[in-house]
Amino acid sequence: MNILNRFFKGKLDQVKDWQNPDREETPMPCPEITLDGIDKDLYAKLLAEATEAGIEFNGSQATIHEGPILLLFDWNYDSETRTLHVTCLKKPFLYGCGAVETQIRELVQKAKGAI
Repeated sequence: MNILNRFFKGKLDQVKDWQNPDREETPMPCPEITLDGIDKDLYAKLLAEATEAGIEFNGSQATIHEGPILLLFDWNYDSETRTLHVTCLKKPFLYGCGAVETQIRELVQKAKGAI
C-alpha cells in the first residue's frame, strides 16, 4: 500500500508542478536512492544531521536552499522495512545526480558515526 500511495502522490505532485508558472523548463530529477538498514535511532540522527546541514523538511518533501539554488527531494522513511527512499526531484543543471547521491550517502555515514 505504501508504494501505491507514493506513486499517486508523485503523480499529483507532477500535475501541481506542471501548473506552477515558476517551474523549470527542463526539470532534472535523479533516480531514487534506496538506503536499507536505517533503524529509528539512526533515522533520528540522520534527520538531526540533515537539518544541521541546511535541509528543511515539510512532510515528505525536503529542500535545500543555497542562495538562489534550490534542490527539492522526495524523502520517505519506512520504519517497518527500515528503508529510506530519497529522490532528487529538482536540481540545477550543473549538479550531477552522482554528486547528489554521494552527499546523501555521506550524510548517512556521518549520522552512523554519531550513534
